[in-house]
Amino acid sequence: MLGCPAAAAAADNSCTRALGLVAGAPRLLKTVGTEPAQVELGLAPGRGYLLEVDEQGNDALVEVLDSQDQLIARADHPERRSGTRRAVVTSPDSGSLTVRVTGKEHANARGTATIRAFDLTSLQARPDCLA
Repeated sequence: MLGCPAAAAAADNSCTRALGLVAGAPRLLKTVGTEPAQVELGLAPGRGYLLEVDEQGNDALVEVLDSQDQLIARADHPERRSGTRRAVVTSPDSGSLTVRVTGKEHANARGTATIRAFDLTSLQARPDCLA
């Protein structure tokens, strides 16, 4: 559909494009069986973030913890190995969040989880993307 004005307009209005770049580099975790794997994210304090976790090979539960190890978000999917896990969180004053990924498969299941954080301030001009 090269040159199709409707397709070009839809791409320009994409909420995915409006998110912009990932805050920091994407982080890769390896998951083994039901053992939790986690990574700490250093984010700007007090800002809203969309966290996306793409899993491969091991169905997983995603939890987001604050600097006091208190659970602030949980993301799961009712269908095994399906979809990207997403959570919208506000980073604490310390700016530090931990993303914990726990596999739900058998003990020998091996997989990966790629974690991306998007700063939601980039969507201030696009409130329709936050609805």
